[in-house]
Order: sequence, then structure tokens, then C-alpha cells
Amino acid sequence: RTIAAMFHVGPLFVENAMGETLANALLYSDGALHLLRESIVGTRRGISLARLAEKQKTINSVLSTWAQLDASFSKSSTPTAGLVGLLSNASSGDVTWIDDYRCVNAIATKAAKVKKGLKFTGPESGETRPVNSRKDNNQYGFVNYDFTIVATVIIHQVPKGSSSLLGASLGDGSGKKIIGLLFGVNKTWETVFVGTKAPDSNWEPGREHQEALMLQ
Repeated sequence: RTIAAMFHVGPLFVENAMGETLANALLYSDGALHLLRESIVGTRRGISLARLAEKQKTINSVLSTWAQLDASFSKSSTPTAGLVGLLSNASSGDVTWIDDYRCVNAIATKAAKVKKGLKFTGPESGETRPVNSRKDNNQYGFVNYDFTIVATVIIHQVPKGSSSLLGASLGDGSGKKIIGLLFGVNKTWETVFVGTKAPDSNWEPGREHQEALMLQ
């Protein structure tokens, strides 16, 4: 596969208060991952080489998960090229919707666990997946200009007003832009781009829909 997903392994070392790292590099040889560091303590320079056995186990496990998921999608009619995350059946407690690709989990609010997903139970319920947040290492900065979100949903009731189904907040500060997909009181889909709404096709209560939000 063309690797698009990213996994944050975590810190590889803790800086010594008495010293300073001048340079570092990751080396992979004969199936082993190493960290090469050049550091200075006072006036003394030194080079160290440490094997990252635990980090390598984690990386190998994640790559194996990606390969298994990719293989499971190979017979699917849904395009999956460039897939970087999948929120499906796994959750932890009442707040975390786990990414099967083990990259960026989603935070759920006022949600109930159901088969193959979550049920959002009120106007303030929903989920947020901070894929391009600086706080979360800005793992997928490309979503500010190129992404596709696909969701399989069942809407059980007609809302009293337009309600958000899918949305994305792009950029920071005054340059932030909002795009999204709403389901309206007249059973129509509505697209939103930077505050402008446009009606689209119809939806039906109780029916399974697969909807996509794309930015290119």
C-alpha cells in the first residue's frame, strides 16, 4: 500500500538536564532499530547507540494491523486507497471511539454503544477526531486541503432544524474554515462551505445511508 497513515510512537529518549543533544538519527539494520545520538555534557562530547527493541515491537504490531485491515478491505466495493483511519466497532468507556488503524482516536459525547458503531442520542451528542490538531502532533496536516470522510449512518427522527452529520474545521484562528454535511427538516441533505448552505438529495428516516464529505 502507499503509506498515508501515521502512528505516533512517542519519545525515543529523555533529555538529560546536564547535557544537550546535538544530533540524532534512526538506524535500521539486520531487522533491528537503533537510535544514534551525539550529545554534549559540559565540554565533553559523546556518541551513543541504543537499540529500540520495545519501540520496534510497537511499530511492527501497528504495521501488521494495517496489513490485516488492508487485506480485509481488498474485496470491498468501497474505495480505500489512502485510508488513514477507521472508526467502527471498538470503543473504550463512554468517551473514546477507537481508530482501528491505531492512529487517532475520536472523542465521543453523549453516545451509546451499538453494534458496529455508536448511537448519538441528542442535539449535543457527536464525536470529534483531532487529526490535524497541534496538540495531537498535527499528524494529518494534509486534511486542511485534501480529504474524504465516509460515514454509514441511520437517522431515526426528522430534526426540528438542520443538524450536522459530518463536518471539518480547517486551519486556525481567523483563517479557520468550516465545511460540512447537514440533514434538514425537509429530509434533504445540505452541504455547507464557509457559511454557505446548498440543498442536495433526500434522505429517509430509518434507512441506512453511506455519505461522504470530500475536499480537494
